[in-house]
Formats: sequence, structure tokens, C-alpha cells
Amino acid sequence: MNTCHTTHPPDRSLSGLQPAFRAAVTQLLALHPDAAVHEAHRTDARQACVRAAGSSWVTRSLHQDGWAVDIHFRTAPHFPPRSDPRWGRLIATAARLGIDNGYTLWGTDTNHFQASPALRQGRWRPVALPAPTPDPSTSSPTLTPACRTALQSQLDLHSALWHDLRQSESSLAQVRQQLHQGNEALRTLLKTK
Repeated sequence: MNTCHTTHPPDRSLSGLQPAFRAAVTQLLALHPDAAVHEAHRTDARQACVRAAGSSWVTRSLHQDGWAVDIHFRTAPHFPPRSDPRWGRLIATAARLGIDNGYTLWGTDTNHFQASPALRQGRWRPVALPAPTPDPSTSSPTLTPACRTALQSQLDLHSALWHDLRQSESSLAQVRQQLHQGNEALRTLLKTK
């Protein structure tokens, strides 16, 4: 047994995650009710312990900064092999939410999910998700009030991001215009000499 679970137990709460990533993970879990967080935020002491135990190969993990979670399934097997179809469904949904998967990044660590660079830098463009299809491993396809609240929170975040994106695009057009005018002025100066 890994002694880190005893000396430095994993934090399964989403409260230590960055707000944008927390919203994306909340939506991911709402769309996949059989998925659960095995570990979210990681302290420096726990990271040192899991690294010494050989469970991590990095000195600084995105878990420590609130940008990564490890996920397991509520129904057995809790940590199935990569070939289990639940992983494929979970990874596909995660990608549409701006969440990268360890397996797709480096060919191992299937249960590791981290915010994409775009999500971490506030540049993630929301992607419309299809209506959730019932997961055969769960008994009820209906959304609970908590799921609806999580989805509304994500929708509100997406609306705000789209608003910011439109403002950024407007600012970008102004910068392009100024650069164009500056280039024309430079060309005129070069021609006169």
C-alpha cells in the first residue's frame, strides 16, 4: 500500500481548484455520473511523497496549482484498463471542455486530467456539447438539481468568456488597424529617402 495515502491523504474536494478548471471538472462530472475525483489539489508535502513513492515523475505538479485532477469510477473496476469504454467517453467529453488527459498527452496516466494551456491562460473557447447520452454504467440519465446547477454555472462562465472574446476581437481589430497605418507611414518614409 502507498504510505502517502496514510501520511498525506489525497484531497478529493474541488474547492482547491482554479475557478475555470473547477467549473469544467464540475461539468465533466455532471455529464459522467459514474466518474468521481480521486485526487484534486495536492500539497507540496503530498507531491514530494508521491514522487518519492514513484507515483509521479515531476517535482512540480499541476495538482499543486489547482489545475489537475485524478479521476476514478464509482462502479468496479474503479481504475479499469485504458481499453474500458468509459475512459474513451470521459476523455472525449473532457477534451471538449478544455481538459487534457494524461494518456493522450504522454501515453500513460489515463486517470489524470489537467486544464489545457488555453484553459489555464483564459483563452479557452467553449465548445457546444451535445445533450448527454445515458451512460450504460449508470442507472438514471436524468439530471439532478446539483447537476443542473453545475451546468448553469458552466453556461454562465461560457457566456462571460464569449463576451470577453468579442471584446478582445474588437481590440485586436483596432491594433491591426494601427499596425497597418504604422506600416504605411514607414513605407512612405522609406520611399522618400
